[in-house]
Amino acid sequence: MHDPSISVSVQRTNKLGKKETVPSPISVVEYNKYMGGVDLFDQNMASYSLSWKSRRWWMKIFYYLVDACVVNSYLSYKTAITNCKKMTHLQFRSQLANELMKTYSSRKRPGALVICGKNKLKKLGGRTISVENVQRKANVGDHLPTQAKPRHCAYCSTKETVKRSKIVCRSCNAAPCLECFVPFHEA
Repeated sequence: MHDPSISVSVQRTNKLGKKETVPSPISVVEYNKYMGGVDLFDQNMASYSLSWKSRRWWMKIFYYLVDACVVNSYLSYKTAITNCKKMTHLQFRSQLANELMKTYSSRKRPGALVICGKNKLKKLGGRTISVENVQRKANVGDHLPTQAKPRHCAYCSTKETVKRSKIVCRSCNAAPCLECFVPFHEA
């Protein structure tokens, strides 16, 4: 791209801390001028990385590509938004994760939900009702506990340690136990 015989004068700091003019090839000057983009990309990749050790080599490549897509989309977002307050990188990743997950819940089991009465959900076939983040965090004053039949705690119950709760939230119809009621609606 550049003729190797062409050199340009640039300012460098010598051992004594004083600036002096030295000749430098034009290719080195151009490289130093544009190298910041790769460094910025690497910095954003390292801040919230998805990768972890795996025996399957292709998983590392897959997670690198997912990370690269997220960072590139964040950088595109930053350049596209000009007139309003921009999200931070962490806020962008959190918003992206919420949008991708939407209503997905790993606790769903086969079964159907039936709307009965005044838009109340009824549990059928042992299915745990999942609650969207938007519904769980909206109008916090409407989330009041009521008593019902014991169900799995929506916040702390796992397959290994099953914890049951008689408390049910009126708004989102989830059953967090008494200790988990507030953290469930804040998380």
